[in-house]
Amino acid sequence: MLTVGNVYLPPTTNLGRRNLTEDVVREQCLDVLSRIQVESPLLLAGDFNARTGALVPRLVGDTHPERTACDSVVCARG
Repeated sequence: MLTVGNVYLPPTTNLGRRNLTEDVVREQCLDVLSRIQVESPLLLAGDFNARTGALVPRLVGDTHPERTACDSVVCARG
């Protein structure tokens, strides 16, 4: 069974207006993810509001071309 999830993390500047903190939002996401069977393939997409600048994430065995970005800013979520 394939599990498909969508995530929306509001910008940190808007969390207070929603009576949320970054820790609460993170815990909510982790709580949902903890209920997914480890054996199940997971497709997780969404708007994570992270600015990753020119960081290049790499996974073991990754053969994808390097990511390029015009934005050099990195935030705490990146």
